Amino acid sequence: MKIQTYKKIFFSYARKDNQAATFNHIIDNPIFTFKEKFLSRYKGRDKDELIFFDEDNIEAGQKIKHEILSAIEGCAIMFVFFSPDYFRSEYCHDEWIFFKSIQNTGNNSKKIIPIEVEPIANYLNEIYGLFDDSESWIDELTNASSDTGLNFSITSDMLLKKEAENELFNAINKLISSIIPHIENYIGKKTDQGHSNILSIKGLITDHFSKAVKTEIVNFKGKFNAAPVCVIYTGGTVGMIKSTDSDEFHTDFLMASSVKQLTNILHPKLAILPFDIHFVGLKNTIDSSNIKSSDWITLAKIILEQINNYQGFVILHGTNTMAYTSSMLSFLLEGLNKPVVLTGSEVPIGAPNNDAEHNIINAIRTAAPDAKNSPLSVKEVTVFYANSLFRGNRVTKKNASDRSDSFYTPNENVPLGTLKDDRLIVNYNQLRSDYELPNLVDSKSLRPLDAKVIILPVFPEMDISAYKSLIENHDDDVRGVILQSYGSGNTPDDDDFIGFIKYLINEKFIVVANITECEYGKVELKVFETSAVLFDIGVANGGDMTVEAAYCKLLYLLTKSSTSKSLTNVRSIKNRFEHNLRGELSISTNTLQFPFDIFGSIDNLKESEPAKFGNHFERRSIVDAFIRLERMKFKSQQEEAIEIIIYLGKPNNGFEESRDDLNCLVSFTKKLSLSEREKGFFEKNLEVTHTFRKSYNSKDPLFITIGIVGGVDFEFRSIQLEPV
Repeated sequence: MKIQTYKKIFFSYARKDNQAATFNHIIDNPIFTFKEKFLSRYKGRDKDELIFFDEDNIEAGQKIKHEILSAIEGCAIMFVFFSPDYFRSEYCHDEWIFFKSIQNTGNNSKKIIPIEVEPIANYLNEIYGLFDDSESWIDELTNASSDTGLNFSITSDMLLKKEAENELFNAINKLISSIIPHIENYIGKKTDQGHSNILSIKGLITDHFSKAVKTEIVNFKGKFNAAPVCVIYTGGTVGMIKSTDSDEFHTDFLMASSVKQLTNILHPKLAILPFDIHFVGLKNTIDSSNIKSSDWITLAKIILEQINNYQGFVILHGTNTMAYTSSMLSFLLEGLNKPVVLTGSEVPIGAPNNDAEHNIINAIRTAAPDAKNSPLSVKEVTVFYANSLFRGNRVTKKNASDRSDSFYTPNENVPLGTLKDDRLIVNYNQLRSDYELPNLVDSKSLRPLDAKVIILPVFPEMDISAYKSLIENHDDDVRGVILQSYGSGNTPDDDDFIGFIKYLINEKFIVVANITECEYGKVELKVFETSAVLFDIGVANGGDMTVEAAYCKLLYLLTKSSTSKSLTNVRSIKNRFEHNLRGELSISTNTLQFPFDIFGSIDNLKESEPAKFGNHFERRSIVDAFIRLERMKFKSQQEEAIEIIIYLGKPNNGFEESRDDLNCLVSFTKKLSLSEREKGFFEKNLEVTHTFRKSYNSKDPLFITIGIVGGVDFEFRSIQLEPV
């Protein structure tokens, strides 16, 4: 297997600073000249692999090339040649932001070396305001020499003036002496060339590392300074070995009885990896078709208890339920700050031409962010399969047995990473932006996942009585139901079906969530009247979650929540289910209900009491917004069309003159149909995205004002506001 080599030092500079000089005493192309002088004083044999220096011109607004991102990922040190033009450059700013996002992803942090090309003191008022973080960017760089402990200084006079050449050479010599130890440590300098980097642990584990297992680990000397990768073998096709009963006419495969059987096969490819790997096996291996919630707790406990001893974890798992396991672990491992990578195979590792070796080796490499030439650290639960790295709670199995196309993420256009030329290219734009992680959950706080969740597919002529009997026969154990509905969330709207859902929510206090049966797309509970009825009665919007993610998320939330049987508890869990927790949803749903009894009457208007969303969000994050008027009726007979106006807050001017003011969410004309007059009420779904974006302020009290032009009196069950 080929291991790609990266340059150890990355040069970040403004292209304007590397041009021909305008004065005779100033050096031409100073950045390039510095590079040549630096290499002339460097005595190592790896000069050709030392510096990444991109000389291509940069166009205004140009995005960073993948080649540049890869070089920043692989470098141990960034030389920053700063100047006013450097701090004006959007491209240099993007390089800096990306570097900072990965600087401390492993045990060995990348270093920054600031080098002054032109003093910036006279330009601070201008350049401080160019980007939101300009001030911190400038201050951190100009103070970096003291922060990093590298006490040297290369000034613009040394860099640019010909008469300062000797002074510059002396500074370069000191710089080289300072950075060599860091480079050697960063790339994983070997501590003992005679030791192996592979530990096959003999002891088998239950839900923790026993004393005997810990003793094996302590006695293993290893080969590298960096923390090892832990590989946990749970069972599945990926670890199946040819049975001794096999002959030329038939081949039988059995699950490996020890991890040594796996490492014997993998040894040639493991031995060349630049980090240590510990293999450990579960005492009771699992056919993934038999996976249980207790197995998920076991894996979560092992990882949490060993989190500080390893740079990353790999779980070898059967493919049938791998998406369930990866989804559940993503929720259980709250605050996870290291890679956890699941992988499996369609062909046993003991068979010729298998896909197991490829998947295992590349999963291990993905879980080693501290190692030399490692990919960008992905600090979440993922699945590596074939040539792709997928988010663990977005992935689902696509093909029953095609090894090249078994898994995919239907509602994420591209995977988190793609293997190309034997290197994992991480799509950093796909990484979650909310890496202000909470504290890592304590393994002792994990509780058995003992709530019962049922997945209920919707199909024509469903026997509702059979499902009702199923719920009743579980003696109140069922606390959650996942509906797999048609299209964008549609179900039958007859009395039997709707009555059944009301029974689940209002009498059994069961949380009901709606996801689509379709591979692509999402549930939109207010697009059609049939789905809006579900919204009215309290069904949770599953958005674009996979069935695996929805099932595991609801089970996780039910386990963490109160077991009290009340609508308040059901609504609380519903709100958390609709909020994006670990990247399982493209967008969160935020539902706020204003029941009629919290409205007061003021001058023919009805104004609600203040309320607030359960989850904080900003105006810029709003994708869509809807209002749902539920069971609205007029207190007097209305034959003609009337105009209804709804505001977020109060109207700025007189009610009927304020249709165009900032607070007006929607104005519409309504004439009751014959069926609506017979029923005595109407219901209405209204899309208010643009107006809600304009008027919403997360810091202001949130209340609704509604009125009818002409002063017609009215009432309703509730007004529901849902931005997503």
